[in-house]
Amino acid sequence: MDTSDPSDEKISDDIAEKVNKHFAFFQGKCRRGHRIILSETDYDKLIEWTISFYKSDFEVPEILEPIQKIYTNKTYVQLAFKHLFKVLHPSEYYPDSLFTFYTKAFNEYRDDKMKNFRSVSSNEALEKLMKLESI
Repeated sequence: MDTSDPSDEKISDDIAEKVNKHFAFFQGKCRRGHRIILSETDYDKLIEWTISFYKSDFEVPEILEPIQKIYTNKTYVQLAFKHLFKVLHPSEYYPDSLFTFYTKAFNEYRDDKMKNFRSVSSNEALEKLMKLESI
């Protein structure tokens, strides 16, 4: 007997669709370096971890092999994490686990400070560049 709730599957599909759409720019080329921002393997890991993070109520997923190299500005990455959170949870404040997830997912950001992460704010130019939906 199947005890799964069909609405849970719908929510999961909705989260996956939004995460993929929102992080799609990571599959493109960096404007400055003209390199692909994330390898296909790293992109797939990021998507899987992000879906897990939101499906488990902001619990940081187990990340055994963080992403070693990302070819874009750190501000874009921080903004992408924060913006996605506001798309999915517009009335909530960023949980500390969002910062923890960001630092665990990217090896080169492991020593970042929470105050710097929190201070990054969105603007229309960045949202347009990253092809993000306005909140």
